Amino acid sequence: MSLERLKKGVEGARDKVHTWFAKREKTGGLSKVHDWSHVYAVARHAKIVAEELALKEGQEAEVAKQAGLLAEAAGYLHDVMRKATEREPHGILGKKFIERAYAAPPFPTSIKKRFFTEFTLNEIKIIADAVELHESSWKEFGEKSSDIPTLMHIVTQAVRVGDKVFEASGYRVLERRSFFVGKERMQKDLKPLEGVYGEKAPLYAVAMESAIRLRAINAIKDMPLWVQPIAKPLHAVQEEFYYSLLKHLGLNEEELFEEMKRVKFPKFDKYEKQIRENAAEADSNESIRGISADAADSAAELVYHFVNSKNPDEAILSFKPKGEKAAKWLEQIKAYREGSDEYLELLRNDIRTRLH
Repeated sequence: MSLERLKKGVEGARDKVHTWFAKREKTGGLSKVHDWSHVYAVARHAKIVAEELALKEGQEAEVAKQAGLLAEAAGYLHDVMRKATEREPHGILGKKFIERAYAAPPFPTSIKKRFFTEFTLNEIKIIADAVELHESSWKEFGEKSSDIPTLMHIVTQAVRVGDKVFEASGYRVLERRSFFVGKERMQKDLKPLEGVYGEKAPLYAVAMESAIRLRAINAIKDMPLWVQPIAKPLHAVQEEFYYSLLKHLGLNEEELFEEMKRVKFPKFDKYEKQIRENAAEADSNESIRGISADAADSAAELVYHFVNSKNPDEAILSFKPKGEKAAKWLEQIKAYREGSDEYLELLRNDIRTRLH
């Protein structure tokens, strides 16, 4: 592999996705939390994770850089077929799109021009497979990826960590869940909650979705052992926000679960056993009691502000928090989004320490 050629390929993928997303955003075909800022963050975090994971597994420095570039490209492309309202798995559709865009013509497709030609066929396979597998559960991912080549395994894992750890926990998830669940989904599948909880419906919705994510879909103990040290500090941030919402609503976890069952919250029936078991291990009651009144009010303040904003970008720019904790959360959300060279270098050092 030529690193310069790969860099050009990554730049081409980045520019293409940026252009496509801008067009889709104008037509309302793009979710506000699966937009350019999301794929950009996944790509940049996946690159660092892939490089450090490759070095951890004994790969040469050049191979680690190659893995990082392929992971970065896959990060830009991982949501290329995700729609604002999803009816088909976008990972599978994304893989097909990438393969067709690379092969056309004469591949039978509506795509008239070949894209991503800086990459080799094998590199396209690595990128396309990473896009397909990024939506699997941790268990499914382990089963599907057990016998794939080393480089593909590293790239695929890095994209998953970028998408399912960095973008699905930590300070980033505070803004994404507040807007996506508290606003976008409240206008769609969660709209019935308004008739049950009134103006507090967004708070209940965000707390309920957080329970599913923390206790089931993204439960720490279900992640690969090497991922857990990276995920734990991010998980702790999301957990504090979740507990703060529960304190504001005057609920413990068991009471929240009963509400989720009563209102038939999406996916609760599927994950109920796992949610309850993991919650029992977490022993959250003491943690909720330890949440300050400021944090409880700050969590509600943050959710309401994002719900009443046109998009996350506007929400961040216009937010003038009253709560001390809300101000701290906003500061950290901005730092993550800006992703300065200093931030990324600190992140790399932290990941290196946790992996090694």
